[in-house]
Amino acid sequence: MTAHVTFANGGLVLPDHTPYERQILQDYVLDQARHTDGLRIKVGRTLWLVERPGDDHPVVCARCRRPLKVAALHTSGSKATYCAACALH
Repeated sequence: MTAHVTFANGGLVLPDHTPYERQILQDYVLDQARHTDGLRIKVGRTLWLVERPGDDHPVVCARCRRPLKVAALHTSGSKATYCAACALH
């Protein structure tokens, strides 16, 4: 499987087969989230939308309950937010 990462001025296709490749994807998403708005990741049939949590709007991962500081991922049909590790596992 591959992950399609898109943003306003471009995109990237990354492999998503092994735990190492998924870690690279997670690291890339977190790095891009610090600098880019409108980040989207499509893995399989799931499209993840990435938002930056703000100090005035604290967010925790719905799965692992960690506070999200850099990126909160969610699908368009759900209000639940996840960290990159839980969403892109």
